[in-house]
Amino acid sequence: MKEKYTEISERLNLLLKALNENPNSFSKALGYGRSQVIYDLLSKKAAPSFDFFYKIYNSEFSETINIRWIITGRGEMLLSSESSTHSPSSAEFSLSDRYVLVLEELNECRKTLDELRVENQELKERLSRSEK
Repeated sequence: MKEKYTEISERLNLLLKALNENPNSFSKALGYGRSQVIYDLLSKKAAPSFDFFYKIYNSEFSETINIRWIITGRGEMLLSSESSTHSPSSAEFSLSDRYVLVLEELNECRKTLDELRVENQELKERLSRSEK
């Protein structure tokens, strides 16, 4: 899981450079009251939440940033000017596509969390046996 944090952290760092933004200005543009969320993502202390992706999608950057690239690393970082002038039906598909990607990432996080819970329980049991 930490590897995913690293990948997204690296992509976020590249994105900020490409947009000529710093964590403070990017946080404000996304509507965060504090920039700590962005700093935590950049320092790999936290994984991005659904809220983070939702804020990007609804920000001034929504027609510039390729959400798929942030989540998966696939595709181009920035959307071309042609793709930012969608017809309503393709914009609707794009939102649907982005939502599916976010849900897939969320499901992966849930699976990892479940695995970590099982591992944690196994370690607790081992520790308990070794203390006896």
